Amino acid sequence: MVQIILVLILAYLLGSIPSGLIIGKVFYKTDIREHGSGNLGGTNTFRTLGVKAGLAVTLADILKGTLAASLPVLFSIDINPLLAGVVAVVGHTYPIFAGFLYKFVHNKICFLIIYDCWNYRNFVCLNIWVCA
Repeated sequence: MVQIILVLILAYLLGSIPSGLIIGKVFYKTDIREHGSGNLGGTNTFRTLGVKAGLAVTLADILKGTLAASLPVLFSIDINPLLAGVVAVVGHTYPIFAGFLYKFVHNKICFLIIYDCWNYRNFVCLNIWVCA
C-alpha cells in the first residue's frame, strides 16, 4: 500500500513539472504565463518563444506523462498504469511547482498516457524508433 501511494505521489510530482515555465525562464528569460494565452503548454510556447522552445516543451510534456504512466511497471507495482497517468494529468493541470495555477488543455499528455497503457510495447518501439 505504501508503495502504491509513493508511486502516485511521484506521478503527481512528475506531472507537476512546468516544462514551459522552466524552458522559458532558463533559456529565454521569459515567464511564458505573462505572454500569449498565459498557458504553460506547447502551443503558447510555440507562438511566444518559437519552434525550438515549443518542441522542447511538447517533448518534455510527452516524456513526463509517459514516465508517470510507466512507473507501476518500472517498480513492479500491481496497479493499473492508467491510474498513475491520471494522477500525472492532475499534477499537470494543478502543478505544485507553479503554485497550483495552470491554464492548460492537457490533450497531449492524456492521449499519450492512454496510448501508453493500451499499447505499451508499441509505444516503446515508437520511442526507440524516434530516438534512434
